[in-house]
Amino acid sequence: MSKWDVLVEATLESIHVFSIEKQVRIRVTSPWEGKKCYQIVVKGIDKFVLNDMRILNIIDRVNFFGFSKEQEAETANYLFFLLRGRDAKKGELKDSTFLQKLELVRAGKLVLFELEAVCGATFIALSESVSLELLDTI
Repeated sequence: MSKWDVLVEATLESIHVFSIEKQVRIRVTSPWEGKKCYQIVVKGIDKFVLNDMRILNIIDRVNFFGFSKEQEAETANYLFFLLRGRDAKKGELKDSTFLQKLELVRAGKLVLFELEAVCGATFIALSESVSLELLDTI
């Protein structure tokens, strides 16, 4: 079990953007083990997108995109969507700017991360690091 599994069915409570520090802090409440509150800290943000924020935002799963044979195409498509705001058309995954970012992810210098929603907000980020901190118990 991954430490990130505590976020399955967690409620996304708030998002704080610190533009000067290039950092985002996301507060979530996990329904497991006594309703603990966590903070996801995303540092060194290159780019992020937040779609469909609502009053109620429930996380379905946490995705870290990598470069196994099974994930390489999905990683490239998610990165393209994050950078361009749309799905890639034929041949666009060969753009030099895109390929530079893709190589940084492949080399582990940048992390491609997603909070996939079952309801409400989906958050996708390209950053230097992503960490999970326990805040308190409700």
